[in-house]
Amino acid sequence: MSKLFARFAKDESGATAIEYGLIAAIMAVALIAAFPFGADASPGPGYWSRRVTALALLVIFPFAMLYAAASDLVTMTIANRVSILLALAFPVVAYAAGMAPGAIGAHLGIGLVCLTVCFGMFAAGWMGGGDAKLLAATAVWFGPTPMLLEYILFASIYGGLLTIGLLTIRAFLQP
Repeated sequence: MSKLFARFAKDESGATAIEYGLIAAIMAVALIAAFPFGADASPGPGYWSRRVTALALLVIFPFAMLYAAASDLVTMTIANRVSILLALAFPVVAYAAGMAPGAIGAHLGIGLVCLTVCFGMFAAGWMGGGDAKLLAATAVWFGPTPMLLEYILFASIYGGLLTIGLLTIRAFLQP
């Protein structure tokens, strides 16, 4: 079992993370809507911290996802550093946005559940380690919300369609 964990930790293979990048921009808007920035948009106490937090949400998550998609498209791998960045950045950004510690814990718990399920899929050979870790890291950002289920559903559908398309193109390009 320890060999399987070690293999999982080192495995950065990804075959279908491109769809994550395709929907990252839409999800960034949903994340902004989900965080409690307060109704006061005028300059005053907390004004700049709210703006920096909003900027972090609009930069960290979507650009990490776009990087993962580009990397996956070119190399068929998703670097562990992308998943680690997403997982470690969330509690900091969430706390800065005013999310309650219990809610942050719930988000981290969802990520752990997702990682456990994805590890099982990796062990069965159904998905690469890079895909599994990225999905778990993004689950932390969505937390226990309907958006997480939508995200997983859309990623699965688009990933399946994209995989079929790539396999079809490769079949035509082979001599």
